[in-house]
Amino acid sequence: ILDTNFPKWGYGAIVIDEPNSSWVKSKDYLELLNLCVEELGVYYIDSGQIYGDSESVTGKWFATDLGKNSRNNLIVGSKVSGRDDPSEAPNPLTSEYVFNTAKRSLEKINVECMDIYWLHGPDPDTPWKETLEGFDRVVKEGIAKEIGMSNVSSQEIREILQICDRYGLIRP
Repeated sequence: ILDTNFPKWGYGAIVIDEPNSSWVKSKDYLELLNLCVEELGVYYIDSGQIYGDSESVTGKWFATDLGKNSRNNLIVGSKVSGRDDPSEAPNPLTSEYVFNTAKRSLEKINVECMDIYWLHGPDPDTPWKETLEGFDRVVKEGIAKEIGMSNVSSQEIREILQICDRYGLIRP
């Protein structure tokens, strides 16, 4: 699914309902998703743990007729960041934390399986192997089809791939 056919247009499900933000409000969010899918040709919806209510409101959209009818034509993803709110101290990205957060994201987004689940950024205090074991379990238990890494360096990617190969973990 995630090869050269990855969509050129995607919708980043930004933070919604932040009181001090000019971003989208939940009352307009469903209409915005309808517009993206019906008229703009968006085929990828990207959310994240730290994006406020965006996962839950995206889940409400997937409960609508258009959302249900569009699911097979969309790539759906979310990200684990270690915190639900930017003001929180980040949680360690342990295997259990990554897995449990992915399960919650899946429930909120209201789809059978996410197409991709991303690491939003590295946790310098948790060993890569520990974090990657959580991502491995996310795929093996059917929460997401693929995993991806965001905001990591080329050196970190090399290290991630080496760890995955050494321990038989699914590669991003």
